Amino acid sequence: MFAVACLLTYIGSCLMLYVILYAYYTCFRVYRCNFSRVLIVTAHPDDECMFFGPTINHFLGQQAKCRLLCLSSGNFYSMGEVRKKELINSCNILGLEKSAITIIEDNNLDDDPNIEWHTNLIKEYVKKQVHNYSIDKIVTFDAYGVSGHRNHASVFQAIRLLKNSDEISKDIEILVLESKSCLTKYLSIFSLPFVLLNHLVTNSQLYISSPFEVLRTQRAMLKHWSQLMWFRVLYICLSQYMIMNSVHVFEQ
Repeated sequence: MFAVACLLTYIGSCLMLYVILYAYYTCFRVYRCNFSRVLIVTAHPDDECMFFGPTINHFLGQQAKCRLLCLSSGNFYSMGEVRKKELINSCNILGLEKSAITIIEDNNLDDDPNIEWHTNLIKEYVKKQVHNYSIDKIVTFDAYGVSGHRNHASVFQAIRLLKNSDEISKDIEILVLESKSCLTKYLSIFSLPFVLLNHLVTNSQLYISSPFEVLRTQRAMLKHWSQLMWFRVLYICLSQYMIMNSVHVFEQ
């Protein structure tokens, strides 16, 4: 009985903490409209909602102009054309217009979890977006790439290379999405105490979606029907990335 009482207390505390933090960050979001020009750099179609949904919700809520650069069509199973359409439909639900989406199709950037992409090539594609659209924030994966996917990690390495070059302004802010352990990654909202503790200790930024925004992100994920295997359905239900993102500013 004691264990059950402790479990129910923990669940209730997580739900209350979610309500309090969402209310706080919503007010913060509304009163800190900064009209940034944000470039979200992903590796494959579905990354935008599978990992970055709360970040997109946050910046659109701040009236930022968001663009998406997807570095491949996700053609690993020869379904690139299908996946491009799914990406556009997903982004439409998230609030990104078709004109704000760039999908790269380059034979040197094949969708393959077993290969590392050419960082100099990625760097050139990102740099072009930065200059063409006067980008002042870039959001992407961290060094582990959330899932350990080598393509994801290559994107981070390329943007780190660009950041440390003289090819873009030093004032451009690079935000990287923090990878989480398997334990906390799949605790959904019940990982919130651990996420909040990490936020306080590391001074990371925490973006929390409302229940409506969570449902919208899940709906966007469902548009990627060609990828909806059983474990991805579980991911939609259990992953904290559907609800919240921890990001930190990359300096060097």
